[in-house]
Amino acid sequence: MTVEPRKSKEADAAQHSRSSSATIDVRQAELASLTFSDEIKPNPEAFNDRSTEDRTLDQHSPLSSGSLPSRTPLDKSYHEIVPCGLRLKLLRGDSDRRKPVPWGVQFYLASLVSFDLVAWDHLNITTGISLLRSESHLESIKQLFSPENQQDLWDDDNEMRSVVSRRATAKELETFAELDREERMREKNPLAGVYGPPGEGGARLYGGQVIFEGRISFEKSERKSKAEQDDQICKFTVRLLPPHMGASCRFARRFGSERFLRLKMERDMAKDAQKFASTPRTKKIQAEIRAFLCQTMVVLGRRFRPFFCKNNTIHYVQVDDINAEACPTELTTVWDFVNHHAPFDLNDSSLIGKFVQRLALGLSSSIPVSTIDSIEYMPDTLGDTWDDGTTQLVMTDGAAALSISVATDIARRLGYSCIPSAFQGRCAGAKGVWYLEPDSQAWLPGSKPQRTLTIRDSQNKIKLPCGGVDASQVVFDLLLPSRTSSPCTLSKQILMVLHNRGVPVNTLRLLQRAELVKIAEDITDWEGPNASLRLAATVDRLGKVETTKSKRATVLAEQRAQGMLSIVDPEQDSKGIGTSLEDDREIFFGKDGRHAVTGQPLSKVERAYEMLLVGYHPENCVPLAEYLNEVAVLAIQRVIGKFAIPVARSAEAMVIPDPTGTLEEDEIQFRFSGDAVVDPDSLLRCHHVPVGDVLVTRHPCLLPTDIRKVRAVVRPELSRYQDVVVFSTKGKRPLASLLSGGDYDGDLIRVFWDQSLVEPFSNADVKYADCPFKLDEMFEQNKLVVSDFVAEHRDRPVQKRDEALVPHLIQGAFEPHVRGAYGIMHLYAAWEFGSESDEAVELAHKFNMCMDGHKTGLTIKPRVRIDDSKKFFGQLPEWANVSDDMDSSCDRKYLFGIDESWTSPMALKSSKRQPSVLCALWSAGHREMTRLRRELRERLANTRFKEDKALSGLWQQSKQLERLDQETMKVIRDHVDMMAKSYAMTNARIAQKVEGRLRETWNSRQASLKGTGKMSDNGEPTHSGPMRRIRSDAGRLSTSFAEPVSSARTSMTLASDPDCDLLTPMEEAGVLTSSAEVATKYSLWPQWFVDTHLNLMDDMEKERLEYLRASYAYWTTYRQKPRFAFDVAWRWMMNLKAREKGGRAAAGQASAPQQIGGQGSLEVPLYALDVLSLRKKLIGRSNKSTAHDRATSTLSSSASASSSSLSLQP
Repeated sequence: MTVEPRKSKEADAAQHSRSSSATIDVRQAELASLTFSDEIKPNPEAFNDRSTEDRTLDQHSPLSSGSLPSRTPLDKSYHEIVPCGLRLKLLRGDSDRRKPVPWGVQFYLASLVSFDLVAWDHLNITTGISLLRSESHLESIKQLFSPENQQDLWDDDNEMRSVVSRRATAKELETFAELDREERMREKNPLAGVYGPPGEGGARLYGGQVIFEGRISFEKSERKSKAEQDDQICKFTVRLLPPHMGASCRFARRFGSERFLRLKMERDMAKDAQKFASTPRTKKIQAEIRAFLCQTMVVLGRRFRPFFCKNNTIHYVQVDDINAEACPTELTTVWDFVNHHAPFDLNDSSLIGKFVQRLALGLSSSIPVSTIDSIEYMPDTLGDTWDDGTTQLVMTDGAAALSISVATDIARRLGYSCIPSAFQGRCAGAKGVWYLEPDSQAWLPGSKPQRTLTIRDSQNKIKLPCGGVDASQVVFDLLLPSRTSSPCTLSKQILMVLHNRGVPVNTLRLLQRAELVKIAEDITDWEGPNASLRLAATVDRLGKVETTKSKRATVLAEQRAQGMLSIVDPEQDSKGIGTSLEDDREIFFGKDGRHAVTGQPLSKVERAYEMLLVGYHPENCVPLAEYLNEVAVLAIQRVIGKFAIPVARSAEAMVIPDPTGTLEEDEIQFRFSGDAVVDPDSLLRCHHVPVGDVLVTRHPCLLPTDIRKVRAVVRPELSRYQDVVVFSTKGKRPLASLLSGGDYDGDLIRVFWDQSLVEPFSNADVKYADCPFKLDEMFEQNKLVVSDFVAEHRDRPVQKRDEALVPHLIQGAFEPHVRGAYGIMHLYAAWEFGSESDEAVELAHKFNMCMDGHKTGLTIKPRVRIDDSKKFFGQLPEWANVSDDMDSSCDRKYLFGIDESWTSPMALKSSKRQPSVLCALWSAGHREMTRLRRELRERLANTRFKEDKALSGLWQQSKQLERLDQETMKVIRDHVDMMAKSYAMTNARIAQKVEGRLRETWNSRQASLKGTGKMSDNGEPTHSGPMRRIRSDAGRLSTSFAEPVSSARTSMTLASDPDCDLLTPMEEAGVLTSSAEVATKYSLWPQWFVDTHLNLMDDMEKERLEYLRASYAYWTTYRQKPRFAFDVAWRWMMNLKAREKGGRAAAGQASAPQQIGGQGSLEVPLYALDVLSLRKKLIGRSNKSTAHDRATSTLSSSASASSSSLSLQP
């Protein structure tokens, strides 16, 4: 591929002028590169402005030998993660010129070392490394996990062997196979990952789908004397996580997965970085964090430099790896990498803060779906002129058209049954929404489809050269297709605006009560021949079970592309890491949400759903009845606590501007496809929103103007636009901008046509949508312009250039997230003074500004934050404790240095406060919930402890026919009885601890309420409730939730108890950490029984033994401990019931989890490595109990038997 010389800056400026439109035809050579018509090699001179002197200096870099020297001028610029020493040259094949260990396997070993699970010194430098040498990641990782290789891999250390002596999971094998596929693809064509070669069924197998990541944590030293204040406060630790499959982005597809590293700051570190720096110590801590994040991270000789921060995650790119055979010239330095993505000379007028945020375009989780033949740049449509005669607002902000051929590519690649009307995506330097051209037609047979796309000025965030466009910049990257979601729910914010604009409280109360009654009625509808399936549908509706399962099995980019996500959740791909590792559920439950041994779902909603699908009925099954009761309680609490009241006549979809110009001002159209929207009275499918007045809104909804009454119409010119809300482009200001400053780049609009809400509603004056203050009085912004920054640093050495650029690139790590705090302050002002008060309106605008601060570069001034916190951190009623995102921290402790329960004694108060709609709904909802929960308990009390012959019959039949010898029957009885006793003891201990914690929380809360005068829902001081609720909650929590094992005391207790070894069978009943560990111990037969019986059985005999044990577990405990058999033998209980119905188990149980691959090597989620490191010695001791000769000869078969033949199915 050749790169054309760039045009002059003046020529490019004219090319991108608003007043003219131009068309860029993508060169055929670029398109040919995506279809492998020829071999493409990167131009060594492209984007490379490094001097010869700079390259010479780099060739003598101290890292060229693979490790850091003790003292160099650049020591402070590097941080070497898991130093490898002399073994690095052997791993890379530098010293003997042999095959290297594949990079993915090297990284996997580094992750084990970073968690202290293994040590480099224990890896045998001859036989160990030789076994791992391979051209294939897949073959190398299999060698690492093989039990037969452990003695050759490690130097006589059983603890090391215990960690990897197991079978690789399916996810691990998939990850390393993907690395091999990507490597082969890129060897054939360096640009192949951008769009991918054709795969099976015509699909394109793109690259960049393997994630390399880690975590950064730190420890702070105690406060020191003034003489010691110059000492370093923070000690940083970086731990690497094993590679895994994940969502792809443009950067990773273009340059390869292994060239990018993500390091996520742990919660405490991120909060310290974003804390309001009110003390010298805080400032010093933030300076040390900044210095550490600016360092180059060295992983096994590869240098990674930071280039962006997003959601507390620092993104690193591998730069100038001297030991690699070739390095793309765009990756020689961070400066070159940024310049490749967003050329400095073409974007020199941008502020440096906004310019940096444009890097996020290359990091968006997306799917490449079509190559574009030509791109047309055109200006936006402007509105009517304002009274000043000059002002015209953009009416099409963020949206443009694409050809039907591009849409057809998307539908075919992703398997859509029909073409959606609009798509949120990225292309070239643009972002936003693209909709079908209003007059586009399918191409004629025999003609070549033209894949064209329009980019409006408001969409174009990065100006690119007109010629020599990079291959990754001419592919349409899909984020989200248009779709309709129905029904929509109300929220705290929407309810307050609705009531403020005229909707009566009683109307909202009736909607709330109707939903609560429906939940209770649906969950207790047990009668009829299809009761189980009807209940399963209800559980799925309330808990979204199938949607959750689909999301688990699909990476983020594909979730959005398939319409599984209605909005982009920035925390979606990071919640599973580093958030709940203190809970031993992370050991026993995998990322699929199932117990690693029994297959039981962690979620009670999923348990109820699967039990109903296989045929269990709540009238005869106590555990199922209890689960259904808890499903109902959770659904009711959500409606009351989060005010999530569904409205049947409502729907939500992406919004686009009118492509035809046929809609008049304040008119909208919303057509539906499929059967997503049904009228609740007539049960007829709705094809569009009924003609007439409707309400439109979006999130957030703080201002009085954030809900508007408009008129819904149906225009034949817009008939092809389904599952999108179409807004008019006529008038002085776009309707989307009135809704919390929205635009058309992917915003979702909720439409309500329930006349009980629409008729009494009146629109607020549009003056509330105008910002009431000057931005420079409240916010500050970095005024540095790209051109000035480049002029200052362009001619400096490459190292100095990067050192100057990197602090700007990672500035996002230090921007305080004040949005949550301002949301609470606005809630107080709206409750105290009203939604239309000056105080509430000003805080709403500040909230909106803070929410978009990462895009605009605006940061609220510290003085303003302090003044606002004094005025509006007042005491709120009890309903404010339940936040919309279930996170009640509000950031006040870390932003303002105050306790989370603190309220300002100087908070403003109103002498004319009006009754709050939220107070009224909270009170009415709790009264209704009390009544409904009483009815649910009465229904549950009628559940009969009736024996289910489908479960106990197998055991009874075997006894009658004398199919089992007495010894085997005794082993089953003794083992199950011992585990049942341990189960009861464990749950009793957990219930006691939970009750103690709840009691402490209750007492501390009552004490704080007395001191603060906490108000109830009516505005009166609250009173303590019955303490019996504590015991009820403790009993409910103890039966399903694992006991935390994070404290040092708990860890030491486990380490001192030999019976707590995870994979050592129990010899007598005892207290374990959780019912999940009881289930794990239940699966382990006594070792003598394994040696004398199980090792002599074939697979079918072992399988039958498992079912007999499960049958006996149910028969002996179904009255006293009805959940026991389901908790310890879930899969077998499901299959036994399914046999009765003539089918198989529930959907999630069709295939068993992979069996344990070696005694003392429980297969666990590898993102729980820090928990595993606490138990490494326990697992190692389990290995030592097995004789050496048996371990080498019969380890695999013994382990298979001791793991209860988990892979067997009936």
